[in-house]
Amino acid sequence: AAVPAVASAPASKMATQYLRKLRVLLAEDHKVNQKLALTMLAKLGISADLAEDGAQAVQAVMRNSYDLVLMDVEMPDVDGLAATREIRARLEGRPQPVICGLSAHATAGMQELCLIEGMDRYLTKPIDFQKLRVELMGGAIEAESQPGAGTVFRFTFRAGRAAVPAVASAPASKMATRCLRKLRVLLAEDHKVNQK
Repeated sequence: AAVPAVASAPASKMATQYLRKLRVLLAEDHKVNQKLALTMLAKLGISADLAEDGAQAVQAVMRNSYDLVLMDVEMPDVDGLAATREIRARLEGRPQPVICGLSAHATAGMQELCLIEGMDRYLTKPIDFQKLRVELMGGAIEAESQPGAGTVFRFTFRAGRAAVPAVASAPASKMATRCLRKLRVLLAEDHKVNQK
């Protein structure tokens, strides 16, 4: 889901504007985990919808267009894996949300299973705020010069199965290069070899 162009502004302000435009569904059955995740999302400026089981998650995705679904893997009745398969099947040939699996099982096997079942990404629980922020910032910032308007930044959320097309006015690599040239970086390193 493309987010409208935003005029040049400090990066933190652009990131905040970007995050507030994300449409997120949290599918989680455990009350404490619901509160924790919703609080973290709220701190990032996101008001997410809540589904308390996999069946509710499928219904919510059929009713609304989401950029991201944070899907608990282990829920009663319809678990996150079954819900993901159902969403993928029902939305086949149509734009689909990115689905990020959530599980307390921090194993490569669980992550692989989630990806095989149709999820795009995976986070372990308890959810780490910084990892969640990185996941949500999994979008692209594209810079483009426009006559009379200066540099315009466009935000897109890279959806795993419904990739948002890049801005057509310039090749992606050229836009990335221009965006990188505008970055201001501070290196805090005391070792001379590492500084080089």
